[in-house]
Amino acid sequence: MHHSPKHILLCVASGALAAILSAVGVGLWALIPAAICAVTCAQMIVMMVRANHHDSRRLNS
Repeated sequence: MHHSPKHILLCVASGALAAILSAVGVGLWALIPAAICAVTCAQMIVMMVRANHHDSRRLNS
């Protein structure tokens, strides 16, 4: 059975596209918790910085 180069290229391209799409899908599912964690950590850091800033101002006065 002889495959034309165009057919092989199409097969490889569709396989690569499927692999990219699945990788993007997995990446998105991994990114969502990572983004939530990053936002939560950022909020905690901001709160800590504000608390420290508030404490230092209170000590200075």
